[in-house]
Amino acid sequence: MIVFTKTFFEKNERVIVTNCHTAVEWSKKAYCTIHDGCTTGVEAYLSGCKVIHYREQFNHEAVINVIPNSVGYNATSYSELKKIVLGENENDILKNKELCHMMISNFDKTLNSFQRVVDETVITLSEKKAGYVSKKLFVHDFLHKIISLVKYYARYAIPSKAKPYI
Repeated sequence: MIVFTKTFFEKNERVIVTNCHTAVEWSKKAYCTIHDGCTTGVEAYLSGCKVIHYREQFNHEAVINVIPNSVGYNATSYSELKKIVLGENENDILKNKELCHMMISNFDKTLNSFQRVVDETVITLSEKKAGYVSKKLFVHDFLHKIISLVKYYARYAIPSKAKPYI
């Protein structure tokens, strides 16, 4: 891929094609990063670089890479891209900034994502303490324990059909 890219941009003095550094190192020094569904967009955003998700035929209903495409600006034409790069539409930045930061916070190593799931579950259950959710979880847990016991002790009741319990 790098050979193709070098060949394509060899006559353009303003474009450097290399694989000497990481995307984060380049993003810290770049004016902006243009991408389409690449995690480089997230890395550039976290580095403080202007990020542009550019795709001419963009279908908002069929978004595949939600996190990378939700950071920074969105452009669907060359004229939009040019305005964003030149800074002519600064008011059009990320409309879903809160969602983006919520998703990016999952990359924070200081946060325990499992603990966050548990905390959200506890909040949900406390809000619906006498409701359907807590009863459903209780029944599910109870049935799971009964099934485990039956599977474990069945090998003693019918030794000829016993299989190792794992």
